[in-house]
Parts: sequence; C-alpha cells; structure tokens
Amino acid sequence: MFDWWSFGFQLINFFVVLFILYRLLFRPVKNIIEKRERYIKDKIEEIEKKEKEVQKLLEEYKKRVKEAEELKKRAIKEAKEEALKEKKRILKEAKEEAAKEFEKTKAILLEEENRILQNIKKRSREFAILYTENLLSSIADENLHKITVKKFIKKLSSESFKELEQIKKKIQKRECKAEIISAFGLDSSEQEEILSKLEEILGCSGFDIESKTDPSLIAGVKIRIEGLSLDGSLRGMVEKIAESIGKEK
Repeated sequence: MFDWWSFGFQLINFFVVLFILYRLLFRPVKNIIEKRERYIKDKIEEIEKKEKEVQKLLEEYKKRVKEAEELKKRAIKEAKEEALKEKKRILKEAKEEAAKEFEKTKAILLEEENRILQNIKKRSREFAILYTENLLSSIADENLHKITVKKFIKKLSSESFKELEQIKKKIQKRECKAEIISAFGLDSSEQEEILSKLEEILGCSGFDIESKTDPSLIAGVKIRIEGLSLDGSLRGMVEKIAESIGKEK
C-alpha cells in the first residue's frame, strides 16, 4: 500500500537537498561559467580587435610594398635613362675626340706629305739645275756666250728688268758704280753697248766699272748696281725656270 507520508517526506527532502545544492553549488558554478564566458567574450573581442589591427597593418604593409615597388621601378627607369644619357654623352665625346684626333692626324700626314713633296720638288729642282748646268756647261762656248749677251742687251733695251726701277730710285749721284760678271768675258764693243744702255736708262753720266769672270754663269752676263742684280746669264735663266716650277702647286 502506497505510503503518502513517506512520499511526501521524501519529496520534501528532495527539494531541501535541491535547494541546498542550488545555494552551495549551482550559483558558484554559474558565476564561474559567467565569468569564463565574459573572459572568453573579452578575449574574442580582443582577438578580433587584434585581427582588425593586423589586417590594417597588413594592408598598410601591402600599400608600402606597392609604393616601394613603384619607387623601385621609377628609380630603375630613371637610372636607365641617366645611363643612356651618359652613354650618349660619352659616345658623343668619344666621336668628337676621335674626329679631332683624325683631323690632327690628317693635318700631320698632310703636313708630312707636303714636306716630302716639297723636298722632292727641291731635290728635283736641284737635280734639274745641276743636270741643266752640266749639260749647258758641256756645250757652252764663246759663241753661245755672245748670243746670250745679245739677248741680255735686247732685254735691257726694252727695260724688261723689273730691278731697273728699283735701281733708279736708289741712285743719288750722276756717276754710277757697277760690277760686271761675265762667263767668258766681254769684248769692248759688248761692254760699251751695255754701259751705254744703262747710262740712258738710269741717267748716269758715267760708270765706275769692276769686271769679273765667273765660268759658273755658263754663258751671258750679270751686272750688280746698288746691291741689285740684272741677271742675263744662262745659269740665272735656269734658276728662274726652276723657281717658277717650284711655285706651281
């Protein structure tokens, strides 16, 4: 038979025990759980905050990296442009320097070429003069000498000597002094004819004559007056021809 009193007593004991457990155990545990939940929540919020800060720093870092890459590219581009400009400048200077050296070398070579050419011309003239003089000397005689003297007198008569005007300016007195140099010597008629022409041209009343013989003239005559020469010798003709050849370019 069911005992309601025992059941009631046990039910009361259960609630008493339940109350004691709630007071002594459940509330502290609940407080601990709540504290743990708040701690976890705070930690989660802190972590989320940290994550946001890390994300922000990461984005800032990416931005900085991107800017650094752009600066790097720009610096490389500018360095390449500067290197290219420097290369062009160096090449330009090198070309200009090479051109200067080329012109300098060209001028030196041209000068050397001219020197050699002038030396060849000089040697050629000397050889031509020597050969011509030797040739003329081998065939020169008094007949050739007289023919040459006649040509000199003819040239003197036409006043073709440019030195005559200079001699006129230098002569300050009526009596003139002259030195006559002849290859074979002059006879009296030849000397007289020459002096007569000179007196007429220069206005001299007379001449103080000094006569010489010089076989190196080959043929003809040379007259010196006031430091100037009237050259009518074959040697003088050869030298004038050689000089005119030397002046040709």
